[in-house]
Amino acid sequence: MSDDDLDVVTERIVAVWRDIFGLPDLDADSHLLDLGANSLTAVKIRSRIRAEFGREVELIEFLDHPTPRELAPVVAAAPEWDDAQGWGDLDWSAEPAPAEDAR
Repeated sequence: MSDDDLDVVTERIVAVWRDIFGLPDLDADSHLLDLGANSLTAVKIRSRIRAEFGREVELIEFLDHPTPRELAPVVAAAPEWDDAQGWGDLDWSAEPAPAEDAR
């Protein structure tokens, strides 16, 4: 992937982060933890990356690559996300376990 292509990916990630954090001044070197991110924020970002790029990025990648600039090559190299991945393997016919008596 060329540097120009990575710049485009970086800017798209910046746009996602700006929207999620509500910070229009956020830039490509903004650090996830400095922005006050938590696990819920990471899940939101992951979901948006799936929607925007069609790529599956593991949550640990956000800690290992905590800025949009660092995350861009990870997103670009990530495998395509198959929204049905794994769902076909679930046994949907199983009865749910009974709830414990709360007394």
